[in-house]
Amino acid sequence: MIKTSLPLFILLLGMIVASSCQKEMSNPGNNTTPGTETARNILTRSGGWIFNKITAIYGPGNIDDDPLDACKQDDRYYFRSNGEMEVVYGNNACVAGAETTGVYGTWELLNNGTALKQKYTRAMPGGWEIGDEVVWTVTQITDEQLVIQRTVIEPVKTYIVVETYIR
Repeated sequence: MIKTSLPLFILLLGMIVASSCQKEMSNPGNNTTPGTETARNILTRSGGWIFNKITAIYGPGNIDDDPLDACKQDDRYYFRSNGEMEVVYGNNACVAGAETTGVYGTWELLNNGTALKQKYTRAMPGGWEIGDEVVWTVTQITDEQLVIQRTVIEPVKTYIVVETYIR
């Protein structure tokens, strides 16, 4: 009985070790959020954020990673310490006369700085309307880069949107 149980025990132990290693390898933990207070300090530093890249992930191997429109690359987005979000549009307008610099909503960090909640107080390009609320997962925040993502659920498809901002 002991001779039969020992190989079975070794086999089970090997499977447990292998599955725990596999789990660690498949989730490398690339979320680099430093906590609420530090993330807040980074978000609100002067200089603003430039919307650098948007990626839509529809599934494995099905990624839309088109370049950002040139008219968006000279706009600056600010997260003010009073909780307001502000945009300052650059000279290269996407829609002439339709873009107004100023406050467009509020923001707050949730879940120890790993989530960013935005509430829109005016309509904004990209389809945002007054009262829209969105919660993004903060996957990276450093002095030079902010990466946020969210899952979009539509009647015919579900996909992930990843936005990257730089300074």
